[in-house]
Order: sequence, then structure tokens, then C-alpha cells
Amino acid sequence: MNPLRESRIVRLSLLLFFVLLIAYGTYEAGSLLWGPQIRLPGDTVVISESHATIRGATQNVADLTLNGTVVSMTEDGIFEKEVVLMPGSNRFVLTAHDKYGRSRESAVDILYIPPPDSDPPPRRAETAPATTTGAI
Repeated sequence: MNPLRESRIVRLSLLLFFVLLIAYGTYEAGSLLWGPQIRLPGDTVVISESHATIRGATQNVADLTLNGTVVSMTEDGIFEKEVVLMPGSNRFVLTAHDKYGRSRESAVDILYIPPPDSDPPPRRAETAPATTTGAI
């Protein structure tokens, strides 16, 4: 064989090896480079029911909270949490932390408009002034 031809094959093989090594290293270091990710449905959601389920997906997340409450996730990063809504605008903030201590927040806005035939929320009982009976 021609020594120059062998040299080209060796160079090409080494170049391909190092390109694949860099690509694999970038893929494996993705969690370190890009940090925690949260994927949620888009804009504000309008609902006429008092309960809703927030669903989404995460990547590179060690723990996830919704307004301070821990949310469980599958191994694939899929999560689902049922929430109770108050009439009007409701904002839920998801906070994700990765194993390196970095965090990312994402918010979900849900507008709850009760149906017109539903009962209004109960009023707070007003406290009556204290009265004393008997002699002091």
C-alpha cells in the first residue's frame, strides 16, 4: 500500500473519532450546559370548573415545586398536579431545581369564571360584639 494513502485514512479516522467524541460529550453535558427545563401549555387558560389539572414535562430537573408544594414526576420528567381554583385569575408558579443548584421558574395563569347558575361562595360569618351577663 501507498504510505500517503494510509496516512489519509488514519487522519480521516482520527478526525471522525474526535468529532464523534465532541458530539457525545456535548450531549452528555447537556444538563450542565442548559440547566433545568420546564415545558407547559401556552397562554392563559379559561375554565368554568373549580378544579384544574396542570400537566407538563421537565428535563434535567432534580425536584419540582408548585407554589411551594412538591410535585412528583415520572422518570421521563412528566408531571401532573390537580389544583383548586378561586373565582378570577389564578397564577401558579412552577420552580425547578437541578442537581447543580440552578433553578428555573415558569408560571401558569388560569382564569376561573364560575357558571352563572352556580352558588356564590359562602360569606364569612360576622363576629358579634362580646356581651357579658351577670355582675362583675
